[in-house]
Amino acid sequence: MTIWGSKGIYSDFINYWPRASLKLYALCQERKWEEAIALQEKYIAFDLEGQKPLENRGYTDAGWDKGKGEAAGFLKCKRYIRPPHRAMREEDVIHLRNVGQKYFSDWT
Repeated sequence: MTIWGSKGIYSDFINYWPRASLKLYALCQERKWEEAIALQEKYIAFDLEGQKPLENRGYTDAGWDKGKGEAAGFLKCKRYIRPPHRAMREEDVIHLRNVGQKYFSDWT
């Protein structure tokens, strides 16, 4: 919402593509809207292609964060979560990694 004057943003994507997220913030601060929107489109494409197909798997927020962190290779943590919560399945981590590399290969 920086386009309307806010001074900060929150997104869990900072944990996965920190350089891209910081670049997006900087572009907004500099009012370089076309470049910011172009970068934002990568996030949207990742969401549609990477996350939407997995959203009915029953993962909690922690499951998503740990799975995406592993997929992006930025955060090093164990994917394990105590029952009754479910950790992200290996094939879903691989799916997110492949889609993430498609859109953010230069930002990891």
